[in-house]
Amino acid sequence: MRRIALLMACAFLLSACGKKVQPPPPPPSTAPSMAPGAPPTPATAPPAATAAPSAPTTAAPGTSSKGPSGPVAMAGVRTQMQAAGCFACHAVHRKLVGPAYAWVADRYKGKKDALALLSKSIKDGSTGKWSKYTGGVAMPPHPQLSDAQIKAMAQWILRRRPVAPPPA
Repeated sequence: MRRIALLMACAFLLSACGKKVQPPPPPPSTAPSMAPGAPPTPATAPPAATAAPSAPTTAAPGTSSKGPSGPVAMAGVRTQMQAAGCFACHAVHRKLVGPAYAWVADRYKGKKDALALLSKSIKDGSTGKWSKYTGGVAMPPHPQLSDAQIKAMAQWILRRRPVAPPPA
């Protein structure tokens, strides 16, 4: 019985290998139109300015609802955080080198000055706040980040679902 199943599987795979696959269509040309005086084509037309304001969302405690918000803006912040190397030391729900972002959100929940405190830690670095989880590894300063980037990153962290860290 196994031989029959194996032979049928081989026959199926061999028959599938003989089918021709259509190559993907070539990308649209980015070359300018060759006809003199012709209107610009979509590939050569200047980009339209279509910046629509994002919908406001409820801010986490200690944060402001002003500025970029919503899922699209927050996804952009996460991309910035990845580019800045934040995820080399932090994860959302588990400790890597530094504490989980959910733990940070838990520590700052309900604090009126949470955004300012966390922004200062991101900009200037910090040491000792998470030593029982990190073994004393300090968070380095991030002077290359603008204040607006730091604020957006702190807001992103504070918007995580707070989870208390495990007992150390």
